[in-house]
Amino acid sequence: MLRSYQRVGTSSYVRRVVENSYRACGGSASRRNFATNMSATTTQLVSFTQRPPPTLPPPPAKPYAAADFADAQPGVMVGDDVYPLPFKSMLDVIDAAGFGGFKRDWLDDALRQAPLKANRVTLLSPIPNPPTVICIGKNYQEHIKEVDTQMPGIAKDAVPPVPIIFTKSTSSVCGPDNAVAHPSPASSKMDYEGELGVVIGVGGKDIPKEDAGKHVFGYTIVNDLTARDVQKAHQQWFLGKSFDGFSPIGPCIIPKAELSGGAADPRALSIVTRVNGEVRQTGSTSDMIRDVGDLVECISSCVTLRPGDVLVTGTPAGVGAGFDPPKFLKPRDVVEVEVEGIGTLRTYVAPSLSSKL
Repeated sequence: MLRSYQRVGTSSYVRRVVENSYRACGGSASRRNFATNMSATTTQLVSFTQRPPPTLPPPPAKPYAAADFADAQPGVMVGDDVYPLPFKSMLDVIDAAGFGGFKRDWLDDALRQAPLKANRVTLLSPIPNPPTVICIGKNYQEHIKEVDTQMPGIAKDAVPPVPIIFTKSTSSVCGPDNAVAHPSPASSKMDYEGELGVVIGVGGKDIPKEDAGKHVFGYTIVNDLTARDVQKAHQQWFLGKSFDGFSPIGPCIIPKAELSGGAADPRALSIVTRVNGEVRQTGSTSDMIRDVGDLVECISSCVTLRPGDVLVTGTPAGVGAGFDPPKFLKPRDVVEVEVEGIGTLRTYVAPSLSSKL
């Protein structure tokens, strides 16, 4: 089954999209430059393991286990090079950063060391083991109109009176360029949701909106993969959004000072999601109904936020369920979520591990 997946993927869309993306980046971009697609002056914080990266596309990702991230190291990517940071994990980096954010001295010290070539390491989720993945539902007006996940007491097209907040299992977290097994036979309606991710720096309780920026460490990209039929069947959304690998995060974290000037909310960032090269979602973070400050204030009024928590801020219109007929994901599809100023998060849909799809 894996040989068939690799053969079909590399011989068709995957090869074309990578080659076209190289050309779009100037013709000389490496695979890793394409993955982040960022200026060398931007601090791209990554977690990696010193194992060679898989071929494109990679085989289906293993179910999450702590051992998968046991040798994860934090680093900074600059062009084709990865410079390890002198910390045991990205969570240690975040803890040390405190209210001041990522320290430029750390970058300067890292750049004095011998780099690792990007083609000799595997990028993981920049936060391999976030304490909690906290998601926001229906936070873009046009997305509210396209999905059939009505909440009790709320009209279908109405803005929820309070934010819809749910969590995803941390066992669903995976990194960039990962393959995620199609959830069949448990679900036949696998969908994508490109979103801005906010990484909490300093934890806290009862954080007012005006102080939210002090508690943000940086920003990343999340693809909130969803099994729509399972989501709809249950009153809560946890199961439909927590299949193994259903939370790709990456490819990097951009410190808040470089994307938002230290404020909770970054400037209006474009979000584009493509499936096999077809643009499905286009939106802007400026269209969020509740901004990052609102969300930090609301969540922390009930729950103590912790360093490394990832807030997934909602998705714009264009999900597969919103088309007529729906455009759900199939094995061998390639999903790319691009957020301005951060980069591109790419995910492969592998055949189901328990079916012949």
